[in-house]
Amino acid sequence: MDLRQNAPLKSEVRGLIILLMLSFLTAVGIALFLIMTFGPTGSYVGKNTVLSPEALESLNFRDSRIETPFKYVFDRIEYTFHQEGRAKSAVKIIGMDEYESFYLLTSSDESVDDKRVDSALFDEITASIAIYVRQEKEIKGEPSARLLQKIEVGKDGSTYRVELIGSAENPWAYFFHEGISGKIRSLFIP
Repeated sequence: MDLRQNAPLKSEVRGLIILLMLSFLTAVGIALFLIMTFGPTGSYVGKNTVLSPEALESLNFRDSRIETPFKYVFDRIEYTFHQEGRAKSAVKIIGMDEYESFYLLTSSDESVDDKRVDSALFDEITASIAIYVRQEKEIKGEPSARLLQKIEVGKDGSTYRVELIGSAENPWAYFFHEGISGKIRSLFIP
């Protein structure tokens, strides 16, 4: 076999290999550019973090961490707040309409980096909203309700955090909403 006949074939194979390598490098470059420009920011939006009223009303789930033959359903929403002149916080059960107003108020809030939030803000909670579920059938010796999600307002009255359900690594998403504590209070306590 003549080596001169294989030369064009080797040249074509070499060209194909170079073309594939350049295509791969171009694809990697485009992917890196897109990730750096539009990539994950690690941020949350209120409507994707706070449980929606529709989700609460249709809530029906089995907790895989607890052995029980029954499912959990929505139970109640509690608003805890400080009353002026009193040492003890007050608790009010709020209705779904009131909760929906809160949900709409916070639905467009975008989270802030938790590293930028002073943890001392939450040494004293000025207000909180707690969402509870209960088993669809009561079992003796079992608590009647379990906390599903908690939302806490820090002592500055504008920073709040939402408990992320099922997240062990970062259990809270932090948000800033100017005067949120007073706005929530006016929604829930007319």
